[in-house]
Amino acid sequence: MNHCPHCTSEVPEASRFCGQCGSDVTPMDAATQTSVGESDSGTGDRRVSTPSQFSPTATGIGRLSSSDTLDDARFLPGLMIADRYRVIGLLGKGGMGEVYRADDMKLGVPVALKFLPERLEQDEGRLQRFLNEVRVAREVSHANVCRVYDIGELDPSTGSGRGRHFLSMEFVDGEDLASLLRRIGRVGDDKALQIARQICAGLAAAHAKGIVHRDLKPANVMIDGDGQVRITDFGLAGLAEGFEGAEIRVGTPAYMSPEQIAGREVTLRSDIYSLGLLLYELFTGKAAFSAPTLAELSRMQQETMPSTPSTVVSGFDPAVESVINRCMEKDPTLRPVSALAVAAALPGGDPLAAALAAGETPSPEMVAAAGETGGLTPLAGLAYLALILIGIVGLIAISEQWVFPRQFAMTKPPQALVVEARELARGLGYDGPSKDSTYGYSGNGHYFDYVREHDQSPERWRSIGTIQPSLLTFWYRESPEPLVPLRAEGSASFDNPPMRTSGMLRLRLSTEGRLISFLAVPPQRVEQPPVAEAPDWAALFAAAGLDENLLEPAAPEWNPLIDCSHRAAWTGAYPGQPEVPIRIEAGGFDAKPTYFEVVAAWDQPERMVGANDDSLARRAEVFVVVALYMLIVAALFLARRNLKKGRGDKRGAYAMAGYTFLLVIGAWALAAHHVLSIGEVGMLGNALQGALFVAAITWVLYVALEPYMRRLWPDALISWSRLLAGHVRDPMVGRDLLLGSAAGVALAVGIVLARILPGWMGHAGRPPVSNSVATLPGARQVMSLLLEVQLGALLVPVGVFLLILLARLVVRKQWIAVGLALVIMTLMQGLQGSASLLGWTLSACIWTLLIWIIVRRGLLAAVFTFVYANLLLTLPLTSDLSSWYAGRAWLGIGLLTAVALYGYYISSLAGRTVFVDNLLEQT
Repeated sequence: MNHCPHCTSEVPEASRFCGQCGSDVTPMDAATQTSVGESDSGTGDRRVSTPSQFSPTATGIGRLSSSDTLDDARFLPGLMIADRYRVIGLLGKGGMGEVYRADDMKLGVPVALKFLPERLEQDEGRLQRFLNEVRVAREVSHANVCRVYDIGELDPSTGSGRGRHFLSMEFVDGEDLASLLRRIGRVGDDKALQIARQICAGLAAAHAKGIVHRDLKPANVMIDGDGQVRITDFGLAGLAEGFEGAEIRVGTPAYMSPEQIAGREVTLRSDIYSLGLLLYELFTGKAAFSAPTLAELSRMQQETMPSTPSTVVSGFDPAVESVINRCMEKDPTLRPVSALAVAAALPGGDPLAAALAAGETPSPEMVAAAGETGGLTPLAGLAYLALILIGIVGLIAISEQWVFPRQFAMTKPPQALVVEARELARGLGYDGPSKDSTYGYSGNGHYFDYVREHDQSPERWRSIGTIQPSLLTFWYRESPEPLVPLRAEGSASFDNPPMRTSGMLRLRLSTEGRLISFLAVPPQRVEQPPVAEAPDWAALFAAAGLDENLLEPAAPEWNPLIDCSHRAAWTGAYPGQPEVPIRIEAGGFDAKPTYFEVVAAWDQPERMVGANDDSLARRAEVFVVVALYMLIVAALFLARRNLKKGRGDKRGAYAMAGYTFLLVIGAWALAAHHVLSIGEVGMLGNALQGALFVAAITWVLYVALEPYMRRLWPDALISWSRLLAGHVRDPMVGRDLLLGSAAGVALAVGIVLARILPGWMGHAGRPPVSNSVATLPGARQVMSLLLEVQLGALLVPVGVFLLILLARLVVRKQWIAVGLALVIMTLMQGLQGSASLLGWTLSACIWTLLIWIIVRRGLLAAVFTFVYANLLLTLPLTSDLSSWYAGRAWLGIGLLTAVALYGYYISSLAGRTVFVDNLLEQT
């Protein structure tokens, strides 16, 4: 009866493989790792020992146990190798190598030196695998992976060396897991869990580089004197896609996956199977499969499952058993998706905390696998959902007091105003051919500043919808050529493209159709001098709702952009509104009206450089621009640093950049004024340039920030990392979606109340929100707004996080860094708005809430907070379902409600078990 040199079990003399561990029991000089189905074609490195060389517990790279190791050592203690390494003694030898303990005399540290056996030195294939071990192992840098330093070659002149190759690697002063299990039988549950998590962490580090170990087994797991685990022996490792043909079946048969034994494939999931076999042995003290022959072992691996651990060890933890059984599934797609998923599924598993405690930056996959496995209870989810719906309904109910369009009589949809504008132009004699036209809405922000200076009464915003000229205006443009905008956004507007082509028309009407301004570009060249007589202004005054006889003639003061052969002006007031003075400026060319404008007391000459220069506003603009540039420069520096250290999540960065690129292009495609001309190609080119620029900035910001977030604020990235990993039904994703949505609604309600409460309390309040006018033209503008809001919601939290990070790198304390970020963001917003105490207080409160959400609730919750708050403050909310623009508002509200319902569903109902499924199954 023979004994297995690996586990010392008795083996029948006719058997080539150990029935206990599946090891090859051929003589010492034979290969100990085989290609299944071939004779002696192995390439592995099982370290074996005889009783005369090692104590029964010292196999593999371990402690030097006896001076008897000199018997078979070709390099005697004290010998200098490569003028650097002094041999201490032989640690182990086998079919694929000899390993010596040595001292690195240059660095003064102990190392292990691995040599190929002399008989394999001339085998080019074996030599290349030996060299590959260095290439592959050096790609993986992790505390739970044995470090390989370099490859060397003995000088042939040394005699015994004859040019032999060797590699230097970390010396682990301990014993391998196989020796430990033989010595004590099985490891205690707590210690086994600790070892298992470290093995998973090391294997995950290799898998993160796309490397398959291919020989994961207890003999290749070292445990040092401090209990630290190292995965060793990457001699068979490589990229999964690099294995073909017979190379697939190379490995240790007892720890091969079924697909590897069958020669089908080797993938990362193959290592997960080997991990399951290893964990089975770790927790039970026995090998999962035992067979007298290789053929029987292969059959068992492919067709049967081993005895469940609970039948081997009484009282076995069912959670651990479930994980091991899932790892050993025959179908690779049914195994856990990653080694980190295995670690997270183990009882009490928190690989993230372990990595942080070890001073490491956890990988994105580790962050995604960390944290809670559940979302919200159904009751808590209902509470958040109710808060969202009640907040939206409340905003709609009081929309008349804070949404800009609600104060105006908007009985005419834009299509009706287009017809009126065209009829007016034809009535003025402009009936030439038109190839293109567009329209939109705009507000007059100068009125708000004017009222702030002249009226401090609580009712100062009550007449905003009846004041004339109207503050909310509809504009219409016609052109004899395509209206191709000059800027990259591609949205033709009131002044883009400029009025420079003869025959262009531009009209501005009130929401009721009353004329406010008219501009027509006269011919560039005329054959006869223009007639100097005055045009007939009657049609223009009638369209404006004014009586020329009630106005006083005045000297013209406002010059149009076009040439006029005749100018005229009047002063007065609108009928029934004597308290608001107005000025009418008009001009004509060749007895035909080309210019007409009703100028109110609050209108400003915007084309005059310096005429509206507000020193505070100018300083605010400079402050914001400088801050943004400094942020980008800092991001470039940090991104470069992270990439050089190999810790940037480039995959996540490309996903973020790609999504922002699509958002920019999608928003442009929906909102742009498209034309059937070559100008469309230029517009597309400009849009692509802008989208690429935004994507590049996003990529830099993410690479700069994300590794630090994983190190300093990993909890803020858990749900975000899971979403990027494709787990859209993860309950934690749903939880943060719901929390962020509720916070966004609460923020919007708070901002609205800050605008209207002062008026209710008898103080001068703030003006209503006027952003919603951009969505009035149609559903395309609403959808474009949805994309633009997402873009801002992605970039702003990332920028704020980066600002906090930069402050923390300077001051070292997080609470001080958060305070500095709060001050800077309050200044950036407060300087752009009202300088009143109320404005500053509101800005401080808004950013306090937002920064709290960003830091404490995480990036995903912050994104949805921005999305909900911005959309609710931008949509033209109305409770009047009969109004023509109600559909625009309810389209956005419907989408927001659907997102909230989905968040509730996956966080409180269906999502409660999905996280575990995502970890243990391929979704």
